Amino acid sequence: MDLVAQLPNAVTERGPEYANLATVLVTLNPSEASLVQSVLEGSGVDAAVLDENLSRVETPLSIVIGGMKVVVPRDQEELALEILNEYRDRPAQDAGEEEGSSVDDGYRCLHCHALLEPEALVCGKCGQQPFD
Repeated sequence: MDLVAQLPNAVTERGPEYANLATVLVTLNPSEASLVQSVLEGSGVDAAVLDENLSRVETPLSIVIGGMKVVVPRDQEELALEILNEYRDRPAQDAGEEEGSSVDDGYRCLHCHALLEPEALVCGKCGQQPFD
């Protein structure tokens, strides 16, 4: 039997602990995987990178296993994809702008994940205190 045919080709084939995870990004670039994980976690989404260490050590094998996978709980998949689309659609930072002054530098509500108005004490979407 061919080794490649024996390797799992989806997160759900790895075992029951992975059955409730959804893959939101597959990449061969470890920096991109870490950046996406950070963006998602900074927005309140639980995210993990699978196969990161194997991909860093053995690049040809990482191609065979499909690269690194950024995964999130299935119940946060839609939100994670929305956040990634917002992140990708942001305009690139101009050289003349101050570092850190991008369009989406705001905070998100911990309850509904909506972007908050500057200095908001109550979320405009769900009406709760956003940081409690």
